[in-house]
Amino acid sequence: MGAIEDIRPLRPQRSILAPFGHCPSEPTMARNFEQEAGMSGVSRTLAFLVACLILTSCAPQRPSGVPKEAEAAWSLKGDWTWTWKRALSSGCVAWMAKGSWASVQLVVDSNCEDKRGDGYLDGRGISYFSFQDYLVFRAYWPWTPQDWSDLIVFDDEGMISNILECPHVLSKEHIIELRLIAAQALAKATTDAEKRLLARIDQRLAATDGGALSSGQAGCRSSRDKSSDSQDLWTLR
Repeated sequence: MGAIEDIRPLRPQRSILAPFGHCPSEPTMARNFEQEAGMSGVSRTLAFLVACLILTSCAPQRPSGVPKEAEAAWSLKGDWTWTWKRALSSGCVAWMAKGSWASVQLVVDSNCEDKRGDGYLDGRGISYFSFQDYLVFRAYWPWTPQDWSDLIVFDDEGMISNILECPHVLSKEHIIELRLIAAQALAKATTDAEKRLLARIDQRLAATDGGALSSGQAGCRSSRDKSSDSQDLWTLR
């Protein structure tokens, strides 16, 4: 039985550093304060001092699994999120990570120049969360909230009693295609944590029965591997 909900990728929320997405230079930040508030004179000086104060906290400690080229963004929740992408011969691999988890997206129909929409790159492929250990197959079939709702079975008391399996079939050719870009992404990985997650994704693909997929809010997916170690491979030391 599939889970009632999938956890969606989290996007860094707009903060006082927006629209920079990272720590800008002091003059740039001060100019942004001035433009936003119409400041002048003493207010400009105060804006510059505030900018300097904020910049003193713009030095996050990069988790060991995050590569040097990753971009960091700060949210008002007081935490950091790192994102990075790599172009592959047959598609793109996109990452999003915090200290305690990471998500990976492998996309066949993308050259890595597309922007994330709702946390995802557009195109056929898979998404994987390190703490969930199953693959969600995206854009292989139409999938709407109504499609998901139609698979939920309720009992006479209005409680959820079952969730039907995915009504679609993923072909062997598609699985081979996904394993190919997973191998390409693994070859370009630079940290141990990246390599662990990509190797696990390939294992899950190799064990996937395209005719027996589970269903979830985000789409059709591989079943959970109950025999696997419950430890998150992203945080494994």
